[in-house]
Amino acid sequence: MIALAPELSHFTGEHSMTPFMMFGAKGAYSWFVNFNPKYMLDWYEDIPAGRWEEARLRQERMNGFIQAMHPLRGEGNLHGIVRKAMASVSPFLEGSANTRRPYLPVSQDRIEQFRRIVSEQFPDLVWNQ
Repeated sequence: MIALAPELSHFTGEHSMTPFMMFGAKGAYSWFVNFNPKYMLDWYEDIPAGRWEEARLRQERMNGFIQAMHPLRGEGNLHGIVRKAMASVSPFLEGSANTRRPYLPVSQDRIEQFRRIVSEQFPDLVWNQ
């Protein structure tokens, strides 16, 4: 797509930020900024600076984090509801995982399960400013 429409500014998401930006994507539509904006800014800065090894390692960590979010999808929730629950685990934003009908919230048990996973496996991705 980038080769066929270079006049457009192509964007990606966290799932493929490093490789897509390596081939010309200009930015990312990020949900992770609600969890740790500094991580996203540092990652974004690595790419135009050509720090590809650092960007690759950040991509690997992010892909692991995305996989670890599986418990938040347990009740069939998708996208915004899952990311709202994910953000409630971070100390960055004061928020809640509550939702309005027709959307069902992620259960507090699943949020606590995810909180434990983050604490054990992803302490480097937690906002700590």
